[in-house]
Amino acid sequence: MAEPVMAEADYLGNTIFIYALVDPRTNDRRYIGKTNDPQQRLRAHISEARYTRSRKSNWIRGLLKAALRPEIETLEIVPPGGDWAEAEIRWIAKARSEHWGILNVTSWSLSGTPSTCAALDRTVAKTSGNV
Repeated sequence: MAEPVMAEADYLGNTIFIYALVDPRTNDRRYIGKTNDPQQRLRAHISEARYTRSRKSNWIRGLLKAALRPEIETLEIVPPGGDWAEAEIRWIAKARSEHWGILNVTSWSLSGTPSTCAALDRTVAKTSGNV
C-alpha cells in the first residue's frame, strides 16, 4: 500500500497512537501502525482494503466477507513532540521477534521521511524485545 509520504514534522503537536489491528476471531495482532485518530484510521484501513492489494488488505477483506471487522488496540500513546517513529519501530521489532505474524511489509510506516525510515530501520535489531 503506497500511502503519501509525510514528514515527521507533520505530526508534531499531536498525540500519536501506536496501534495494532487485531483479528477478532483469534485476538492475534496482525498489523502495527500509527495515527492521531485511531477510529478514523480503522475506517480508512477498511475502506482501503476494498480497492488495494496487499496481505493486510486481503486479510481485512476476508474479515469483511465473514461479516467481521478488524479491531484496533492502542499499544502506546506518544505525547506531542515525542518520538513516534522510534515507538512504532520498537513495536514492530517486538512483534517480529515474538512471531506475532504481523502483516507489515516494512519495519516502519510509510509516513516517515525516507532518510528517517532508513536510519530507524537500522535500529530494529537494537530495540528488539525492549518495549
